[in-house]
Amino acid sequence: MASSLQSAWNDYAHTGKGYETLLRSISLYVYRFPLHYKYCSEEDCAEFFLSFYQRIPHIIQHYQEQGKGIEVYLRTCLKWHMKTYLRSKLQKNRVQKLAYSEWKLTAPAWVEDETMGMEARESPPLIYKNQTRKLLLLSMKAAYDLEDRTIERIAQTIGMHQEVLFHLIEIIRVTLLKKEERFRKLQEKRSKLYFRIHSLQDELDLCSNGQAKEILKRRLFRLRYYFQKIQKKLAHRYLSPSHQKVAEILGIPKGSIDSTLYYLKKGY
Repeated sequence: MASSLQSAWNDYAHTGKGYETLLRSISLYVYRFPLHYKYCSEEDCAEFFLSFYQRIPHIIQHYQEQGKGIEVYLRTCLKWHMKTYLRSKLQKNRVQKLAYSEWKLTAPAWVEDETMGMEARESPPLIYKNQTRKLLLLSMKAAYDLEDRTIERIAQTIGMHQEVLFHLIEIIRVTLLKKEERFRKLQEKRSKLYFRIHSLQDELDLCSNGQAKEILKRRLFRLRYYFQKIQKKLAHRYLSPSHQKVAEILGIPKGSIDSTLYYLKKGY
């Protein structure tokens, strides 16, 4: 049976459609690849993915089927790339450290106050610092859905270099790849159940045998029950990073993020 990656490639190669699906499949494969190496952990996934990401469009554009499949070809490319990555293992946190150091250069005073315990110095008014904090944290939480022009406006508003904010947003989005996959699988399961429910309902409407009708009704009841369960799961799933992940990326205490977003939710 062809893998989901190979199926996505076959669809794209034969129809010219489904580029986004193929790109997502390859991205997920690349993101998980470091987990096959004993020297790597989940903490390496995001950095490894970022270091390889720019090559993915080139692979899609230039790959030619030679009988072994795109997954074999991709795995070979990743193995060679992993050698380079492991040589720089001592700098495995360079992406987040770089982003954080640049962020510190342009960060408002509240970051220094919370991360280093520094005394208050000449800084913008408290209300400005609070609004800046809220807008930045909201941007991190909504990273999955933000458009480029919105990110540019936010960076300008809070006084941060656009490149730094874009970089932070990209790191957040990479951490959401697994959540996105689980969300997509639930959506697919819901769609299949929806189709089966309607097909079964049509079958029930045409059925004239009493005993067969009862069997169909029981099956229909179970399917609707499962459908409702998936609906509830989807209703409570958001493609948004955890407070802990935002804290790690920004380098500030999680408690500060918890309280800021709590009071923001309450309208304070």
